[in-house]
Amino acid sequence: ARVTFEVILERNLSEELAPVLAEQLGYDWPTRVARVQADLAVARDAGRLRPWEAEACRAMVPLAEGDWEEAVPILDRAIHATPNEPDLFFLRGLANLGATRAEATRQQHLTTLRPAYEDARKALEIKQSFYEAALLAGWTLFAMSQELPLPEDERHRLLEEGFALMQRATRIDPDRQIGFYVLGHARFWSWRNRHTPRGE
Repeated sequence: ARVTFEVILERNLSEELAPVLAEQLGYDWPTRVARVQADLAVARDAGRLRPWEAEACRAMVPLAEGDWEEAVPILDRAIHATPNEPDLFFLRGLANLGATRAEATRQQHLTTLRPAYEDARKALEIKQSFYEAALLAGWTLFAMSQELPLPEDERHRLLEEGFALMQRATRIDPDRQIGFYVLGHARFWSWRNRHTPRGE
């Protein structure tokens, strides 16, 4: 499940970032996604999953394929039935963030950035050591700071909080590379867009 989360996280953070990250980390992206889909099918068909886990698997298949909108209603129903499971909030936040990553639908889906952040924070509140949720919450704040029309002080506040959350993820598990990569990516783009706090 954690490997699957990481694949989906890579894909949904950025359409541009995923293949670059895959290449730099030395794996073939289509093969990795195909393996995730096969693993999810095995998990679903094993007959040992709790109902919310089966729903999470159902939602992860379209998420791994980049079909974010198909996953959201599945996760809405699962959260309604199991309201305290952090993985479900994390996945729904990821789906809402993913909808903003595709160029064709970015503008119409920018309103899903805040729900994506709120779901990631909820997952992190339930499980404070949730690496992926900390990373997702931080990245979502970064995306809001760069893409929404905001006063500069609010933009800087969101950016600093986003960096802090991504740094929290790297402290939760310092051996995982994606957290450092995503944090570096966010720092670079905020600098390039001239949105870094205090001109750092």
